[in-house]
Amino acid sequence: MRLRALQTSAWIETKLFVHEPMTVAFTLVLPLLFLFVLGGVFGNAPNAKVYSGHGPLDFYVPAYVGLVWASVGLLALPVRLARYREDGVLLRLRASAAPRWAVFGSQAIVASAIALAGGVLVMRRSQPGTHRPASTRA
Repeated sequence: MRLRALQTSAWIETKLFVHEPMTVAFTLVLPLLFLFVLGGVFGNAPNAKVYSGHGPLDFYVPAYVGLVWASVGLLALPVRLARYREDGVLLRLRASAAPRWAVFGSQAIVASAIALAGGVLVMRRSQPGTHRPASTRA
């Protein structure tokens, strides 16, 4: 029964996340935008002087994955919990039969899943063969 509360809370939190366009934009779209803009500006040609023979994207991609995790951990999760407190949601949940750990556990599950999805999205889009130079586009 208690696991069912966590599962239901996580499903509701996922649906609430999808309905907030600014959070989705900062979490999923902003790192991709950085990847495409800076990847287009600097390219990924290896440079022995500056990047020890590696391309710039070899260093940028892990930073963008960190950007996804930071935007979830420092922006999405605390803002959502503060908003719940401000709107009185936490007070109402305390009066309900829902266990406290299920509420905060669902927040952690959804935040981790979103951060993982964003990191995979950035990693997938940075793979060789997914970028074509402008001269080869049809």
